Amino acid sequence: MEVVALIIFVATMALVVAKPFKIPIGASAIIGAAGAFAVGLIHISDVATVWRLIWNATLTLIALVVISLVLADAGFFKYLASRVANLCGSSTLRLFVTLQLLTALTAAIFANDGAALILTPVVLDLLEVTDISLTAQGAFVFAVGFVADATSLPFVISNLTNIITSDYFHLSFNAYAAKMVIVDLATLAATLIVTTVIFRGRLPRRYGLIDHSHPSTHINDRTLFRAGNIVLVLTFLAYFGLANTKVPVSIVTSIAAIILLSLASRHKEGKKFNFEYPKKVVREAPWQIIIFSLAMYLVVFALVHAGYASSLGRLFSNFATSGKLGLALGVGGTVAIISSIANNLPTVLIGSISISSAHLSHHFTTVAALANVVGTDLGPKITPIGSLATLIWLEILAKRSIHITWWEYFKYGIAMTAPVIVVALLTLSLVT
Repeated sequence: MEVVALIIFVATMALVVAKPFKIPIGASAIIGAAGAFAVGLIHISDVATVWRLIWNATLTLIALVVISLVLADAGFFKYLASRVANLCGSSTLRLFVTLQLLTALTAAIFANDGAALILTPVVLDLLEVTDISLTAQGAFVFAVGFVADATSLPFVISNLTNIITSDYFHLSFNAYAAKMVIVDLATLAATLIVTTVIFRGRLPRRYGLIDHSHPSTHINDRTLFRAGNIVLVLTFLAYFGLANTKVPVSIVTSIAAIILLSLASRHKEGKKFNFEYPKKVVREAPWQIIIFSLAMYLVVFALVHAGYASSLGRLFSNFATSGKLGLALGVGGTVAIISSIANNLPTVLIGSISISSAHLSHHFTTVAALANVVGTDLGPKITPIGSLATLIWLEILAKRSIHITWWEYFKYGIAMTAPVIVVALLTLSLVT
């Protein structure tokens, strides 16, 4: 059955990449999961098992998407981007670096998917009101897309892979952040250096603003804008305050999403609830990408049943014989490669199961678990199908008639990912 499971996996990824007859990626993954069911590699009971492992991450993603879309409608992100453009004067390099810092901050709070969903169109809109050439704009687009994933390490809610890992290995919000904030800062520093080295030649020294309007003009709903700031602060405090309780992060995030959605759904006059607004948010959510991730979990679970997790576990045990650094580099590098091929969400699941089967010490298990996070957060940037954030990013670019070839993406993806992931894993080995 090992060969059958591998064939189903490869065929599913081929459907996702080739998109014959314009089959949506969600439908492609469902076809793969159905194939695994048909040959008996997975069963109905596995659906419940997988859902138990990923429900918290999935609900958190949906809540974060709702929060992001509501705040975007209020003008929250365009306001921030406009403030950034004004603060940077006319230095293109300063704007280039600052937009990456803004993306990193957004990814930390709204997750990598939220950062890609919201900041990509905002950055494109911002660049349109400058005289920066299309060639230079491409550097901005690539850098922001990379940072959305690369700097999604610091908190449990910064990436769905982080949530799945923290749930699987019972890592609290505070315990996770205590180590991964440092790793994220080192990753961000390395990312800024790498993107600057790679794209510096495409950036003009100075830029001019075509639109000189004040940032406040981008605020569409001042009441919602102010409420959004308050809700964000309270939500983030709740993450830390409830870290040592059994309250899932999805509950906290969902409450914040419901509050903001309710405020945004009021009529301008009479304050009556407007049912059309929630419908609009639901329509705009990237459901195909969410369906893709859920179905891919089942396809990868078929690989687990076929024995691949056990084989991976033995490999991880071998890495442990080289010490903490060898374990971090080995696990992180291995899952990075798998993530770039199989997508990081199902990979973090098979990585977690493999680590459990490796029978490592408690300390080494934590090191391997966090290396699994680094590998599944950064590794996906090597190929366009590696993460949901990249798929969202590509979908937004396609709607703007910006098409990036696989080769062009891979060329920049591997050049940026390789040095940054080494820095991240070296830092992890020092702080754990």
